[in-house]
Amino acid sequence: VGIFGKGSPNLIYVSHIVNILLYGATGVLLYRILLGLFPLKEGGRWYFGVPFIASAFFVLHPLHSECVANIKGRDEILALLGALAALYATLKYFDTNRVLWLILSGVFLLLGVLSKENALTFLAVIPLTVYFFTNVSGGRNFGASIPLLLAGLIFILVRYNALGYMLNHGNDTTDLMNNPFLGMTGGERLATIFLTLGWYVKLLFVPHPLTHDYYPYHVPKVGWSDWRALLSLALYLGMGIWALMNLKKRRIPAYTILFYLFTLSIVSNLFVSVGTFMNERFLYMPSVAFCILAGWFFARKLPALIKESEDKPSVLGAMVLLVIAALFAFRTVTRVPDWKDAMSLNKSAVRVSENSARSHCFYVTALYKEQYIGATDRAVKAALVDTMEYHIKRSLEINPNYGAALIMKAAVAAARFDVDNQLDKFFHQIEYVM
Repeated sequence: VGIFGKGSPNLIYVSHIVNILLYGATGVLLYRILLGLFPLKEGGRWYFGVPFIASAFFVLHPLHSECVANIKGRDEILALLGALAALYATLKYFDTNRVLWLILSGVFLLLGVLSKENALTFLAVIPLTVYFFTNVSGGRNFGASIPLLLAGLIFILVRYNALGYMLNHGNDTTDLMNNPFLGMTGGERLATIFLTLGWYVKLLFVPHPLTHDYYPYHVPKVGWSDWRALLSLALYLGMGIWALMNLKKRRIPAYTILFYLFTLSIVSNLFVSVGTFMNERFLYMPSVAFCILAGWFFARKLPALIKESEDKPSVLGAMVLLVIAALFAFRTVTRVPDWKDAMSLNKSAVRVSENSARSHCFYVTALYKEQYIGATDRAVKAALVDTMEYHIKRSLEINPNYGAALIMKAAVAAARFDVDNQLDKFFHQIEYVM
């Protein structure tokens, strides 16, 4: 086991470094792909071109802090890295006509989907990209998709053989923490889903506040009388219809909208239940579309609107970009420390996700394990018990049948007895749990 033993700080440190390197590699690969799709004009300034601005937005976006700071987020990083590598290989095949690139496209996509199934959405994104940015015929485009389809088929077979099912294991999930739509009508479920889809758009533009806990009921249960659900539905319908209407015109916003919708679809809860209302890491892959749109707007659309040359960016555009970059960087820097350990992460979550049963329960768990158990001062222990009692009560108010919270309520009851030695109160709390 040595210096890299189980739970070793050295191993954790190395794992974080690996995440950072993979994230950086993703940014470089994205830049390289966009350099081919949006070639710079002769004499143009690279730092004000679509490739650099879009890649900078991607690297700086605060939403990605969860994927990079959380070691578990490596599956998202590797999935996107493999999917982008498959896109790059496909484009190289059309540039060089070398079959090796075609084979590599399938290999890279297979590696991506084996990291996380989100990469399957690139079965649509890659042909879409070829259609938008090349003059390749539909037949050749389909032919180049065969290795990608084979990679998807291999993944499906592997998944089925490993799990015994594809999408539904056949058993109804009755735990609210694993089925957040439990007890909702069909209308409430759909309205709540569109509420979360609206939140996703908001977080792309304004990534604040950030939390890792979107469990019941940080995301509230809503119906179609809620204006936010209606606005989100109108927004998505409008985006989808406009993108399809402008598909043949090959407009960049239409491409980015379809890219976003394709990659978000698999985690949207519209087609497959993902076991939670939403997560910021689910936007990691779709955010590429947002970043491309931002790069295109600032490098090409904004200069046209204010009648400036693309190769001589305006002072206004440069200032706006610098302000956004500074705000994104600041939010990322202030968010990353929340991922230091379980205590800091759950403390930050309970501040933002005040209506989540999970955030309160996990915060109590962290307090109990990391502070109460090691405390020796009676006054300190009493104060900790007061805090734990408040949050575990709040957790059970939100979800009275939450098993993990009931277990922690018993632990907190024992802690209270350790402080005040009141046996009747202890038995009363245990009776509640039973």
